[in-house]
Amino acid sequence: MTIKHRKGITLIEILTSLFIFAILMSSLLSIFIFSYKAYLSSSKKDEDYAYLDQAFNILEYEINNDVLEVFASDNKITLKKNNDKNDYIILNGDILILIYSNQTFSPYEGYCSNKIIKRVSSFLVSKKNNILFIKIKLEGGVYIEKCIRIKIK
Repeated sequence: MTIKHRKGITLIEILTSLFIFAILMSSLLSIFIFSYKAYLSSSKKDEDYAYLDQAFNILEYEINNDVLEVFASDNKITLKKNNDKNDYIILNGDILILIYSNQTFSPYEGYCSNKIIKRVSSFLVSKKNNILFIKIKLEGGVYIEKCIRIKIK
């Protein structure tokens, strides 16, 4: 009796190769997903730090622009201006805002204030001599502490 050698691939060989391919693809997919999540987290933190840096630039400009005196409490900065009126930097909910002179604190009058930064979980301010210590923390846990020298005119 002679045995014929068949040419081709059996069903078991195809299933085995598909199984190995699926294992390789799932491991590559899990590496891709991990990398993508790390990228999103990193880019979000970078974005938060950029917003915080911009907020501190705005704060420093406002604190040192035509200010006669600066008063500080836990979550409020009062800027006494040359026109005998006060500007305020306060935390309103989760938004750090700048309220200009002769305006009200009413949330319904959006024209009276500028939003400096959103998603703020804490805003702490203290003053010692001519140095203002500010700490802003965002909801994601990112925070920056900075000292601003007050230049009184």
